Amino acid sequence: MREDRRYIVSLSVDSVGSQFFQDSNLPIVSTPARIPTYTVADLAAQYTFAGHLRLLGGISNLTDRRYYSRVFISRGQLEPSRDRTYYAGIAFDFD
Repeated sequence: MREDRRYIVSLSVDSVGSQFFQDSNLPIVSTPARIPTYTVADLAAQYTFAGHLRLLGGISNLTDRRYYSRVFISRGQLEPSRDRTYYAGIAFDFD
């Protein structure tokens, strides 16, 4: 028997083109002017049981892609993103 609103699964994919990290579009010392293109995927799910209790979980950076999205000006380096991470939790709805 199928029950609506029992579970939700989502896959999010973010794709970002290369970008300049500052308004002048110029490098600073050893820091390149552009942050390279990247695509990253996240997977999330939740399952409702016992009426108002939900189990939550997911994986961020599903493919464990190494990408850069920020710059450390003081160290002159691109800041790498986080590696693949997992999360889990529970939620209770009072309605």
